[in-house]
Amino acid sequence: MSEHDVPKRLGKSVGLLMTLVFMIVLVGSDEMVLSPILWQISNAFRVSVSQAALAVSVYGLALALGAPVLSRIGDRKGAGAALWLGMAGFVGASALCACSTSFLEFLLARFLSGLAAGLTVPSAYALAGASVSDEFRGQALGWVVSGWSWSFILGVPLATWVDRALGWRWMFMAFGIAAILLMLFMAWSLKRSHLFLTNRAAAQVRARSATADFRRLTGVAALLIATFGNMFGFYGMYALFGVAWHLHALSSHVQSGTLLLVYGIGFATSIVTGRWADRWGRQRTLVISLVVLTAVILVLPYSMNEIGLISISLFAWGAFQSFTVTLLTASLSEYSEVHRHQIMGWYSFATNMAVTLGPAVMGWLDVRAGYATVAMICAAITAAASGSAWLASKTAPHN
Repeated sequence: MSEHDVPKRLGKSVGLLMTLVFMIVLVGSDEMVLSPILWQISNAFRVSVSQAALAVSVYGLALALGAPVLSRIGDRKGAGAALWLGMAGFVGASALCACSTSFLEFLLARFLSGLAAGLTVPSAYALAGASVSDEFRGQALGWVVSGWSWSFILGVPLATWVDRALGWRWMFMAFGIAAILLMLFMAWSLKRSHLFLTNRAAAQVRARSATADFRRLTGVAALLIATFGNMFGFYGMYALFGVAWHLHALSSHVQSGTLLLVYGIGFATSIVTGRWADRWGRQRTLVISLVVLTAVILVLPYSMNEIGLISISLFAWGAFQSFTVTLLTASLSEYSEVHRHQIMGWYSFATNMAVTLGPAVMGWLDVRAGYATVAMICAAITAAASGSAWLASKTAPHN
């Protein structure tokens, strides 16, 4: 059986999709957990907190640069093999984090963790897209995308609990053990769903047309630009929300972290909204979703005076952000089966470059012009992303 002979319903792929969800939860938790424990890393290796923060930067750099390069492995060896290799690298890097005896070793371990994530995340998206027929692809990717939300809601709190109980070294060991269990379950799920690890032979007939079709390449480029714009606007606003809330609501007893949980709950709705993407048409719905996000970003700074209004705004922000991410991944996934992994690798690159640049640029602007101005610029960039998505809709593949 080839990847063209995929299950026509989600039922046969539920085990595999849930495994992919938990892999994203694990990778997301590993990515986000370092910030709360920076002071422990600083004390353990006798470096300043600012020096310890280099571990965050090194991880992000490895993920951003590694994703488009390492994703070629998926195109050559198949989604399952690439994902297996990525998770194996994650196990090794987590063990090295736990056993590091110097800060240099720890930085190397975080760099390797970033490379492993750069291979794991695109492979998880690609395998989710390949594990179901086109009519269920949005729903499948909606499940996988929700893993980022659950890493924020459950993964990081559980990891910090292990850290408080046993220490940060055992926390990284727990990450490695969880990865091994997920690798074993993935092998069982792949066997149960009868999906081969390799996809190259099955897509050989389409290889030439997929690479030579200029319209498809144009559509991929337009969607990658839309991805960068969406993520730049999101992270530019998200990174500064805590500071803005503190300044606008000094008398409120509600902490920004509590409010951001409302955003996380909204983001988790991708499990449901992925179905809408399949029913309504992904490319057209993507444009509408980005337009709605533009409006939400614009009103966000002005909704901080009322706790109910800011809660509704944050929930809507999370819901439409997850809907947009689901639509982007599903739309990119359908452009080329033989190069699906490489396309998703560039998707991860665009995302992580926005993660790096968005907070830095908008943080500089926030100091000089305020959060409302930041919202205007981020909304304009998101609106431009909707225009790029509209251009991509003109080149959408018809399978």
